[in-house]
Amino acid sequence: MLVINGNFLTEPLMGVQRYAFEILKRVHEDWDGEELVLAVPGILPADSSVTGLHLSGNLTDAKMAADRVEAVIASMFPKFRVERFGDCNGKRWEQFELGPFLRKHRAKGIHLCNTVPVLHPEGLVVVHDISFKTHPEFFTQKGDWHEILFRRLMYSRVFKKAEQVLTISQAAKDEILSCYRPKCSDIRIAGDGWEHFKEIKEDESALEKFGLASGSYYYCLASLAKNKNLHWIIDNARKYPENRYCLSGRPLGENFENLPANVIFTGFVTDGEAACLMRHSKAFLFPSTYEGFGIPPMEALSRGAKVILSDIPVLREIYGQSVVYCNPKDSDVNLNQLSEQNVRPASEVLDAHTWEQSAKVVADAMKQLS
Repeated sequence: MLVINGNFLTEPLMGVQRYAFEILKRVHEDWDGEELVLAVPGILPADSSVTGLHLSGNLTDAKMAADRVEAVIASMFPKFRVERFGDCNGKRWEQFELGPFLRKHRAKGIHLCNTVPVLHPEGLVVVHDISFKTHPEFFTQKGDWHEILFRRLMYSRVFKKAEQVLTISQAAKDEILSCYRPKCSDIRIAGDGWEHFKEIKEDESALEKFGLASGSYYYCLASLAKNKNLHWIIDNARKYPENRYCLSGRPLGENFENLPANVIFTGFVTDGEAACLMRHSKAFLFPSTYEGFGIPPMEALSRGAKVILSDIPVLREIYGQSVVYCNPKDSDVNLNQLSEQNVRPASEVLDAHTWEQSAKVVADAMKQLS
């Protein structure tokens, strides 16, 4: 029996959750193999305001009952048998409820979100990155050492036990093979896609809302994660006060309380507002120092935006000559001159990296477990 780890369906729609949701939707559409069980936590997280928002567009009750969520999941994936069980959610459910369920039914797990039950890592695992091992400097918050120890233990077992290991880029695969000797030597690549962004309707009111004119600003979806390199943009803004910069995302913390006058921080924006701000920007900025793949630049390309990326191997691999590159360690660069460089058509990237293509790779790997 194959059991899909559906823990992500009760979590906020972030990077790995987006990956799992988009892949699973497409695997479901074409699935003609053995019966699949979609396992989900028995209860919802305490803060369930986002739960269900990526399950169905017409769900607006943030306090919906868990059985309602189960019904929604079942309606979205009718080819799968939904099994809801356990008295917790999140990592606790994954480790202490899902693991015993797999053992009891002698089932193989399908894990799309980077984590697995430590004692039951057999089956298929998508490893998005191993940054805990290659870049421990990213984990500096209080308590992060727990996360590093957990991931070291988990992945040491994953690479010894998992029958199918997939990852999202050649760069990520190279990192894995440089650090581990997986039981599954044939690590296949099933990367991210962008088609979900086609469904987003641009909110043209965003420009007026944030006091921006089309083509007058550089745009970035900001994050405090160290690898996102937000300081690069702030430093560039200080060196080039004639430029305007627009940052969107969660609160930036006390280290960014005194932003330069030419930087606008919008806070959280809707997908529609983000799509609009991407399309009307002078360029979308992504100075990340480390990625497993990097979805936001692809979303920006799909909206016709010019894109400026860090010159790191994984982004070169994915984006080729369809974007402009910058040195993520040197913020003293004239973006106006950089953005004038000629690039190849965005279609070269968008056609090469789709959810549809990656879902076929995942589905094929799943069938090999049967």
